[in-house]
Amino acid sequence: MAIPTSKPLAMSTVQTEFGGTNPINLSEYYGLGNAPASGEITLWADFNGTSSEATVTSVSQEYNWYGDSTLATEDTAVSSALTNASTANNYGVNAYNLYSYIDTGEPWLGKTITAYSNLSIETKLNTYKDQDGSILDPPIVIASTSVAYRALDNTGATVAELGTDIHHSIVGGGSQTAITLTARDNADITGAMTDAQIKTWLSQGCPLRHRYLDDDDIDGDKSASVDTPDVYIVRIKADSITYIP
Repeated sequence: MAIPTSKPLAMSTVQTEFGGTNPINLSEYYGLGNAPASGEITLWADFNGTSSEATVTSVSQEYNWYGDSTLATEDTAVSSALTNASTANNYGVNAYNLYSYIDTGEPWLGKTITAYSNLSIETKLNTYKDQDGSILDPPIVIASTSVAYRALDNTGATVAELGTDIHHSIVGGGSQTAITLTARDNADITGAMTDAQIKTWLSQGCPLRHRYLDDDDIDGDKSASVDTPDVYIVRIKADSITYIP
């Protein structure tokens, strides 16, 4: 709750907003509100209308990659291929794990999170589906790419299973590339973690393990394949995140 913009302003009001000890001393509040980091603090000029909390809106932050290793030990060969959103990575296998978290770029990282709204995880994959047969004699085929998401803490331990999205699915022929979608929405995240877990997870940079799978189901002597998905982007999105600076 912000300090009122009407006079008079008591030191106890500043203490209520920003915390502190008794007896109250203005030197406790350097760098808070509009106060300087050192020198003279003016009670009214530096604290009227200020708040102990800050809010970032329209959050859309791309994850930093740690490859197929862990959150503690970066696989540089893999993560370097994923740092540019226009560069894909393909393992050449039909199932693999990637680890990532946000370690730069947002002022709420490492801070106490007090509120958030409408969280989601967005993913962009480049996937290909191919099959044999002809337009007159197509195989009956279901081909899909799915991603399973696991929320971690900053040691790499599992906090919650966020579920699996079917990133793309086709029946019959054709191919599809570069699909962007909301992979896990607010209900998925808030349904899998408690409020306290989500606030800690946000503060730690939203660590994830995401496991990429391809799958196909065919009939007779026809065939279909789902090429290993290339990962372009994974990002956390939120309408707002409120934190204590």
